[in-house]
Amino acid sequence: MKASGNIAVDSNAFIAYRAGNARVSAAIEGSVVLFMPAMVLGELEYGALNSTRPADNEKAVREFTDQCIIMAVDILCTTEIVPRTRISTVSQLQWKRGHGWVTDEPEGQSGS
Repeated sequence: MKASGNIAVDSNAFIAYRAGNARVSAAIEGSVVLFMPAMVLGELEYGALNSTRPADNEKAVREFTDQCIIMAVDILCTTEIVPRTRISTVSQLQWKRGHGWVTDEPEGQSGS
């Protein structure tokens, strides 16, 4: 898979990455820069602290976010940076509401 360069990571991408989703993992590991909006970091921290294994999950969040550029949530972030970096990954990954990360394969053949 060709790396897209920059990827904006949301909480669903982080969860898929931790679950070992091959396509998401390849895209994240092949990216040049990982961006994460500050709100996503807050969602992940909340999820970790509210889980049955808070110490382990908080450590996983911290280790992952150490590799990210955390973006302040402002007009530039929400209208320019996140949409443009997410669009750059569309050929590799597609988001379908309610179905999580899927490949560009026909419906029902992605194996995820």
